[in-house]
Amino acid sequence: MSSDVEAGLFTNPWVIPGLILVSGVVVGWVVDRVVRVRLLRWAATTPWKGDEVLLKAVRGVTWLWVSLFALHLAVRVAPLHTDVAAFIGRAIEILVIISLTVATARVSTGALELYAERIAFKGSATVIPLLAKIVLFIIGGLVILESEGISIAPILTALGVGGLAVALALQDTLGNVFAGLNTLIAGQIRPGDFIKIDADSEGWVIDVGWRNTSIRTLANNLVVVPNKRLAESVVTNYSKPEPRLSLSVPVGVLYDSDLELVERVLLELGAEMVTTQNGVLADPPPMVRFIAFSDSSIETRLILRVVDIETFYLVRHLLVKTIHARFRQTGIGIAYPARTVIVQSASAAVAPSSLINHTSYPTPQRGIESQVDEH
Repeated sequence: MSSDVEAGLFTNPWVIPGLILVSGVVVGWVVDRVVRVRLLRWAATTPWKGDEVLLKAVRGVTWLWVSLFALHLAVRVAPLHTDVAAFIGRAIEILVIISLTVATARVSTGALELYAERIAFKGSATVIPLLAKIVLFIIGGLVILESEGISIAPILTALGVGGLAVALALQDTLGNVFAGLNTLIAGQIRPGDFIKIDADSEGWVIDVGWRNTSIRTLANNLVVVPNKRLAESVVTNYSKPEPRLSLSVPVGVLYDSDLELVERVLLELGAEMVTTQNGVLADPPPMVRFIAFSDSSIETRLILRVVDIETFYLVRHLLVKTIHARFRQTGIGIAYPARTVIVQSASAAVAPSSLINHTSYPTPQRGIESQVDEH
């Protein structure tokens, strides 16, 4: 009895195609979930990161490819009608093209991430991966149509005419898209940089999207700037050409101050900052420069070198406090605006000339503002 059943199974024309298909699905699962995972662990130990990108890109796709290959073999040996076999063959071809497009899009995204890591690219720039995926899927769709015998020339013509109409209707949106691309390609502004736009907003660039650029301010707020406005604005990038920058603290001292003492005290404060405060660089060493004779003071600058913009604000805060305290200890006067004001009584202003000799005038009093009025 069992021999008859076995003979019946092997004589059934659907058994072998079914075994091929099931075997392909199982083998594809093993390749994707076991072999690929082990290869991925091995790739993590190699210095080249491209193998990891490739193995991650074919996740799930390897199972589909092996299964489709098994389905193709099963169709060749199965007793199917010619039209049905041709339909399945076309479906397999379309699925292969789609899977190749998906894998290529993953590889391109991974390659962009590797490039960003190699150039120390912080943050994210979603506009480039998004456009790359759109272009690849459009190409994949056109290849599918061409494989099905559908002429893509009229489609390309229609896309050209329609694209012109869309470009005219979406001038602002497309302007933002291309402004964001130009910003990233030029490399003048990248995610992770600390920038200042005109005199309005400053902060770290979080993301350059297809329409807007997101900036995180020092107050931890999110500012969204259209890419077109960013491209048209005067932007100061505090992270280029390098994140290190100079910190200049202005100080105004009295005219009768001992400038040698002022210079020595400021240099001592700068040296203390180098040794006690993280982020203050010893090379170049702190400098003091006297720069101008102003209306009520001699202007000077204490100049330090710090590692980044975050250290800049903290060190400036500490220096203002420390300079004020040290000047009070050493007797160095910090200048403030002063004005001499002459006060005259109303009766004296209208008195006859014969009574002027008998009129007493108040002694001029000293104010605290910066200009001198003479009468």
